[in-house]
Amino acid sequence: VQFGANFISPTNDYTLNGTTYQAERQQFVIPHLYVNYQMDSPWAFGFSVNAPFGLTTDWSKSAAPFSLITAGGDSVTLSTIEAVASNVNAAYQLDEDLSLAVGLSYYDMRKVNLDSQAVWIEGSGDGTSMNAALLYKNEDSDAFQYQLGLSYRGQVKVNIDGTAVGGPALAGFNLTGVKSDVSTSMILPDVWSMGISFALMPDLTLAIQADRVNWATFDQIDLAFAASPLNGATGTSSQVPENWSATTTYRVGVLWQYAVNQRVLAGYVFDPTPTNDADLSPRLPGADRSLLTLGYGYDWSDKVTIDVAYAYVQLEDRNVTAANKALYHGLYAASAQLLLATWSYQY
Repeated sequence: VQFGANFISPTNDYTLNGTTYQAERQQFVIPHLYVNYQMDSPWAFGFSVNAPFGLTTDWSKSAAPFSLITAGGDSVTLSTIEAVASNVNAAYQLDEDLSLAVGLSYYDMRKVNLDSQAVWIEGSGDGTSMNAALLYKNEDSDAFQYQLGLSYRGQVKVNIDGTAVGGPALAGFNLTGVKSDVSTSMILPDVWSMGISFALMPDLTLAIQADRVNWATFDQIDLAFAASPLNGATGTSSQVPENWSATTTYRVGVLWQYAVNQRVLAGYVFDPTPTNDADLSPRLPGADRSLLTLGYGYDWSDKVTIDVAYAYVQLEDRNVTAANKALYHGLYAASAQLLLATWSYQY
């Protein structure tokens, strides 16, 4: 059994004509749980709960030009995605070297916000997906021992239902506070991952991984508004183009087992942005990301292990001059710091 939490502290800044505006500084605590059970047979079973997608970007108090009432329907204030994923798996060991696994995931999109000064939108929804994996261990060879893994996580279509409320920018139309049902959907991407690990020395392990993330599923946000007086401002439908592209994330890490019960780990991740210049907005101001990671593991006893880790995430500064909406032009800069702790107990 493994239980822990990830503490995340992100920053988002926007600079225009020499003035820098800051999104609200927020901290997030994201728990996780992993359980697996090995039977006295080739079968093993696993269960996990984590939060794979989403945080919050809040420009509402930043005074950035795109966050003001004067920006009207093109304004951007609060964007939130809170998702919790539960996953069950069954694995079967075909022989001493090869194992296969299949699983099912349930995604609870607990909260989605797409707010502007014109309309506040909040909703929730859920969806399901499948996953499969293969693990091959070549540990009998005296010359070169390695482990090779391949996994696939399927797309998740999430239907979201919620409420739209007229914002302060609609006061002149007497629509502030007027409510309407609203619905949309999003498709979370399918992910192919392949990794290999091998021992450089008896106490030093190197791991390399590549993840192909099909962000092309996020092409636009389609909003459908139920009949209400708010339709005078929103219409019955609207579309927000995104046109994201598939990306490949690369990871490399090393583990040094410097003592029988202690180890240190270090890693680097390059994660390119799926966003493009034309459709980029402050709601999701993506940029290429680099992550530097450092970890420490300690076996407290034969049954108890404690792991801690730190990661620094640096996004490349992105000077947007070609966005379809001139209101979104400017320099975007972001970073994040992460602290993680996990407690493990082996029965």
